[in-house]
Amino acid sequence: MGYLFETRFLNKKYLNYELMQVYGIGSKESLKICRSLGLQKKSYFKDLKKSQILKLKKFVENNMIIGSVLKNTKRNHIKKLIQVRSYRGSRHKNKLPCRGQRTCTNAKTPRRVRL
Repeated sequence: MGYLFETRFLNKKYLNYELMQVYGIGSKESLKICRSLGLQKKSYFKDLKKSQILKLKKFVENNMIIGSVLKNTKRNHIKKLIQVRSYRGSRHKNKLPCRGQRTCTNAKTPRRVRL
């Protein structure tokens, strides 16, 4: 078991699936990381050497925004939209869909009262 990028890797899945557990890394990004570092996507995290883990850590920190930093960035962007009083900000504030989805028959989850 390893701990990297504020995420625990359980060594039960292949490396590309373990990287997808990190907030902000999807399937294409994980394959891109494996390809650029020369790691096999079918290897396990426990099989990596310390030098490979350091390369992985440096590559992700230099090229991507992930984890709590990404969460804070998204949260601040939504707060800015609300503060500017844009249409999207008002939709976020009222917990309604803000990307053009219909609310008449769908979107029951965002419209219900939250406690």
